[in-house]
Amino acid sequence: MYRLCSFLTMILPAAFHDAVIAPLLERPATMLRKTRKVIRLLEAISPFSITDWDFKDDNVRGLWSLLSGRDRVLFPLDVEAIDWDTYCKAALAGSKRYLLKEDGAVGHPRRLYLLHRLTQTALASVLLALLGWATWPYLARLWPSSTVKFIKFVLSKC
Repeated sequence: MYRLCSFLTMILPAAFHDAVIAPLLERPATMLRKTRKVIRLLEAISPFSITDWDFKDDNVRGLWSLLSGRDRVLFPLDVEAIDWDTYCKAALAGSKRYLLKEDGAVGHPRRLYLLHRLTQTALASVLLALLGWATWPYLARLWPSSTVKFIKFVLSKC
């Protein structure tokens, strides 16, 4: 199921972007390559992100209680003192550098997100239009003729 969802929501829109949108914008077609890298990253970290972990810190707490005041300053073990925003940014930069083999540049995440959503919307619109075009003859038989005439009239005015 995961592979089907990732194909429909990530690979197909990226391929659509590279085949249709990138040439229109006169940009290089790199979205599919980047999407495949992201999928490889997700597969690499999935054992760590989908597993419930239960960590015990009894040994660390015991060690902390044995340290002198000077040693506590030299070896801080307080998890609450960690700046999690800084830690997550560093972890993301490390993931990009060592797992994706990219430089540490963050890029433009909002613009990429917007482009991703626009590509998904365009692709969904095309697929829905094709589905409507393919099923129209069958649906027209189910509706009364007056409804079909009305829909044709409305569509002719658009």
